[in-house]
Amino acid sequence: MVSEWSFSKHNCMAAPYGRNAMSSTKRITVTEAVWADLSGMKEPGMTFSELIETMIEREKKLRLVEDIRRLQEGEELVEIPLQVFARDGLKD
Repeated sequence: MVSEWSFSKHNCMAAPYGRNAMSSTKRITVTEAVWADLSGMKEPGMTFSELIETMIEREKKLRLVEDIRRLQEGEELVEIPLQVFARDGLKD
């Protein structure tokens, strides 16, 4: 059975990576089992928006690590001399 639950995105003082949270309400249709799992994953005082944001950031980091591993396994990496960065104003 699929139920419709409302997730509210609340304003917060400090959002990860300097993003500004905008107040709005969107509807996401989830099963009761998914709703129960999400509810169980929330920490006390955490909003569903904060939980989902945390899950998104973890997924992004996981995908980055997977991409790096795939590149390391399949391609020969080329070292870039630090002088190239120093010449462009980026020093080590």
